[in-house]
Amino acid sequence: MSQRAWGEAVARAYARRIEILQAGATLQAVAALRHLRLHPLTGDRQGQYALTLHDRWRLIFTVHGTPPNRVHIEEVTIHHGD
Repeated sequence: MSQRAWGEAVARAYARRIEILQAGATLQAVAALRHLRLHPLTGDRQGQYALTLHDRWRLIFTVHGTPPNRVHIEEVTIHHGD
């Protein structure tokens, strides 16, 4: 399904990012992987985070608990703000 909706490269990156989020003990551990460009969002998305999937595609998610006990995927989208 994801490959059909986003393309093969984005679908592969999505699967890898999910594995990283599952393995990461803290957001700081994930942020240490600088190529992911993990950052908090602002405005109406305050409390959510984004990280790069592929090219201009990004994964937006919310973290619940400390350390993250649960991550809720909000959406996969193309970022137009750069």
